[in-house]
Amino acid sequence: MADIYVLPGECIKSAIEKAENGKVVLKKGFHFLNKPIELGPENNGITICCEEGAKICGSVKIENPVWEQTKNGIYRTKTLKGLNPDMLFLNGEAMILARYPNYREDVLPLGGTATAKEIKERAKNYKNPVGGFIRAMHEAGWGGNSYFIEGKDQSSPTGLKLRWIGDNNRGSGFGNELVAENVFEELDDEKEWYYSPQDGYLYFKPVSEDDLRGVFHLGVLSELFKIKGASDIKFQNITFCETKRSMFEKDKQYRPLLRGDWCIMPTGAVSIVDSENISFENCVFENIGSNGIYIGDYGKGHKITGCRFLNIGSTAVQVVGSASAVYEPSFWKNDMYMDLPVHRTKVEHPEKTGPASEEYPRDILMENNFIENVGIYEKQSSGVNLSVCYNVKILHNTICKSARSNINVNDGTFGGHEIAYNDIFDSQRETQDHGPFNSWGRDRFWSVPKYNAGGKYGDKIRRYKKGGKVYDLTKIDSLGETAIHHNRFSHSADAPHSWGIDLDDGSSNYDIYNNLCVGIGIKLREGFNRRVWGNVLIGGPLNIHVPYKMSRDEIHDNFVVCQNPVMFAGADRKRFLKSESKICDNIFFTPDGAGVQSFLSANNKTEKFSDKKTASEILSIIKNKYNLKDFDESLYGTENGKKPEEFVYVPGKTKDENKSVILGAQISDITQEIKSSTAFSSLSGAYVENPGLLSLAGIQKRDIILRVGDRKINFAVDLKKVPTVDLFLKPVAVYRANSKIVLRKK
Repeated sequence: MADIYVLPGECIKSAIEKAENGKVVLKKGFHFLNKPIELGPENNGITICCEEGAKICGSVKIENPVWEQTKNGIYRTKTLKGLNPDMLFLNGEAMILARYPNYREDVLPLGGTATAKEIKERAKNYKNPVGGFIRAMHEAGWGGNSYFIEGKDQSSPTGLKLRWIGDNNRGSGFGNELVAENVFEELDDEKEWYYSPQDGYLYFKPVSEDDLRGVFHLGVLSELFKIKGASDIKFQNITFCETKRSMFEKDKQYRPLLRGDWCIMPTGAVSIVDSENISFENCVFENIGSNGIYIGDYGKGHKITGCRFLNIGSTAVQVVGSASAVYEPSFWKNDMYMDLPVHRTKVEHPEKTGPASEEYPRDILMENNFIENVGIYEKQSSGVNLSVCYNVKILHNTICKSARSNINVNDGTFGGHEIAYNDIFDSQRETQDHGPFNSWGRDRFWSVPKYNAGGKYGDKIRRYKKGGKVYDLTKIDSLGETAIHHNRFSHSADAPHSWGIDLDDGSSNYDIYNNLCVGIGIKLREGFNRRVWGNVLIGGPLNIHVPYKMSRDEIHDNFVVCQNPVMFAGADRKRFLKSESKICDNIFFTPDGAGVQSFLSANNKTEKFSDKKTASEILSIIKNKYNLKDFDESLYGTENGKKPEEFVYVPGKTKDENKSVILGAQISDITQEIKSSTAFSSLSGAYVENPGLLSLAGIQKRDIILRVGDRKINFAVDLKKVPTVDLFLKPVAVYRANSKIVLRKK
């Protein structure tokens, strides 16, 4: 059948129906949609492609605007009523929805924030803020939290009546970094805009009057294509662009994922469910308000190759199966999802392994894609996010400039992924306690026999007894190991703290080898069956946090250039030995050539390295001396892709934490390692390494002392200023086993 050509303004859906299993070619220009195009089994075998310069848009063009000046440099023009946009594009550039404080590109997070108290003061002057939004950072920095403004309420911290949209799997609490959006009174800065749904007026403050002669598009659709039950559909050379955000669409709802930190919106510019062999070749996703591509529920054989994802509001590619595919799923407690099971402490059917149904994606390929600037609006976001899926290959991609992680694996169901030959950098720009690669493994075993997040009960997990039989629970939700190999992970010296390759909370069944980590290290928190070998770490350590008994990790033949090449948290000699793990045959380069912990396994070597050098220079020295073959620049990322900035390693002194001794108790400041190992959310407090005589006051090992009486404790030295008698007589607030408790309440 001959190709069918579609001019701008013509109906793409009608052309697809005529094409049967042929090809639809979009001619140059903007192809505006008035609703998402739905594809199903009747469209199997079709190819949709574009001539150069053709774009499929989720926006409408403002035709022949007539601008009139109002006041303070603000102009307005009449448009259609009832559009409900939340994105405006001028000549293809996203403008700024009216907000307080005013947006500043170089200020993080959120382009600049205000406190709740400052928002409350502004809210006094809002005539009618209904329809506005609050975007905030989660109280512990674990992504964002966002809210609809439903009125004014002077009794609330912000002076506004708020309704949470549900965009964080760890609760609705926000800290003191907020932005008020879509409030007319806040239209006061260049590039800001506001749309009045009542009369259809668009208000805009230009940089100059020349802007008013530009081309304006209002983003009105969050979805462009919805594919369900289809197979063998190809998208080639298409630019998908200018969609609005889905996060504030009231007819859409977030989906909580299995005990990861994330809730996700199960939609995107293109969404694919219950389908097979959908491919994207050399496509562009640009100025997308939410996810780029969403792959959900059952899926098989999809390919995303040679594509570019630029300026994505949430995640570039979501690959997320249904919880119905998981035996005995568990979730975090969440007021919006009260019917979900929380932290199951028993595995009722350990004999049932792998998937419980077919409602999960598998055999997905992402190769040679470029992803830049993701998580603009939703901070629980990533270049790629995986959950309840199997055998996803992420190969030869460049992923950079992300609010949170660049690649996130939410859970260990069902593993078998390959993440290789990628260039991954400039992550965690706005969030805390993460890495450019992050994973969780909060699977069925994680809260057995009791939720603790402290790496306890490993032997009970390895030797779980049920019905007279003994089961090893560590692999019952896994179909195979996840391999992370031959990637470059980079982090600049002046960026927020990062764990590097961050295997957090129960992450198990990983094989991590031949990666180059620059400015960061590798973290293994409680989990099982990890092998870390042949990696080069420059400027970051191996972090071992709260290991399970019988974790049986193997860490060998790595090259670590770092002041403190191995960092332990919640893992003394006794605990490490019970983990049955091995740290052997590594070479550690330290400023003074000092050895590391004597209880590590045999044959680790330490060399003196005290020179200030670039990472490239250090890598060259190691490669030449040890004849390494697997760390060439050409391995990483897309062809002709963007590269990270050069990292300069500056050796320093061996780390010496601030510590105090009180009545035989050993007290230290909170470090990033302590914060992670205790699942604490702050660096403020005094950590109890050994309680000494303070045990008589009820204080335990691994407590974090927060307050004594009315005196707040920020550092270990603060505790020395407290009269000793107060520790025994006054209320003492401590963080213990994931909860804040008060000893000797009044």
